[in-house]
Amino acid sequence: MGGRLAIVNTANRPLADGDGINGAIHRAAGPELLRHCRALGGCEIGRAVATPGFRLAAWCVIHTVALR
Repeated sequence: MGGRLAIVNTANRPLADGDGINGAIHRAAGPELLRHCRALGGCEIGRAVATPGFRLAAWCVIHTVALR
Protein backbone atom coordinates (compact mmCIF):
# COMPACT_ATOMS: atom_id res chain seq x y z
CA MET A 1 0.00 0.00 0.00
CA GLY A 2 1.61 3.25 -1.11
CA GLY A 3 -0.31 5.65 1.13
CA ARG A 4 -2.23 5.60 4.36
CA LEU A 5 -5.93 5.04 3.79
CA ALA A 6 -8.89 5.64 6.05
CA ILE A 7 -12.53 4.68 5.57
CA VAL A 8 -15.30 6.97 6.80
CA ASN A 9 -18.30 4.95 7.91
CA THR A 10 -21.76 6.35 8.65
CA ALA A 11 -22.46 4.21 11.70
CA ASN A 12 -25.22 3.60 14.20
CA ARG A 13 -24.92 4.89 17.79
CA PRO A 14 -23.76 1.58 19.32
CA LEU A 15 -21.19 1.18 16.48
CA ALA A 16 -22.63 -2.28 15.86
CA ASP A 17 -22.45 -4.18 12.61
CA GLY A 18 -25.58 -3.99 10.51
CA ASP A 19 -26.82 -3.85 6.95
CA GLY A 20 -25.44 -2.03 3.95
CA ILE A 21 -22.01 -0.43 3.88
CA ASN A 22 -21.64 -0.50 7.67
CA GLY A 23 -22.16 -4.27 7.71
CA ALA A 24 -19.80 -4.77 4.76
CA ILE A 25 -17.06 -2.84 6.57
CA HIS A 26 -17.53 -4.94 9.71
CA ARG A 27 -17.49 -8.22 7.76
CA ALA A 28 -14.34 -7.25 5.85
CA ALA A 29 -12.51 -5.99 8.96
CA GLY A 30 -13.26 -9.16 10.92
CA PRO A 31 -14.61 -9.72 14.44
CA GLU A 32 -11.86 -7.58 15.97
CA LEU A 33 -13.63 -4.44 14.74
CA LEU A 34 -16.90 -5.29 16.49
CA ARG A 35 -15.06 -6.14 19.73
CA HIS A 36 -13.20 -2.83 19.57
CA CYS A 37 -16.43 -0.90 18.87
CA ARG A 38 -18.18 -2.56 21.80
CA ALA A 39 -15.29 -1.60 24.08
CA LEU A 40 -15.70 2.04 23.01
CA GLY A 41 -19.30 2.03 24.23
CA GLY A 42 -20.78 3.66 21.14
CA CYS A 43 -20.72 7.13 19.67
CA GLU A 44 -23.08 10.06 20.10
CA ILE A 45 -24.91 11.73 17.21
CA GLY A 46 -22.75 14.40 15.60
CA ARG A 47 -19.50 12.84 16.86
CA ALA A 48 -16.91 10.55 15.32
CA VAL A 49 -14.49 7.95 16.65
CA ALA A 50 -11.61 6.18 14.93
CA THR A 51 -10.75 2.50 15.17
CA PRO A 52 -7.97 0.43 13.62
CA GLY A 53 -8.78 -1.07 10.22
CA PHE A 54 -7.87 -4.58 11.40
CA ARG A 55 -8.18 -6.81 8.28
CA LEU A 56 -8.98 -3.93 5.92
CA ALA A 57 -6.44 -2.35 3.57
CA ALA A 58 -7.23 0.92 5.36
CA TRP A 59 -5.22 1.72 8.49
CA CYS A 60 -8.30 3.10 10.27
CA VAL A 61 -12.06 3.42 10.13
CA ILE A 62 -13.63 6.72 11.15
CA HIS A 63 -17.15 6.01 12.41
CA THR A 64 -19.54 8.95 12.43
CA VAL A 65 -23.15 9.01 13.61
CA ALA A 66 -25.53 11.38 11.84
CA LEU A 67 -29.17 12.31 12.36
CA ARG A 68 -31.50 10.04 10.44
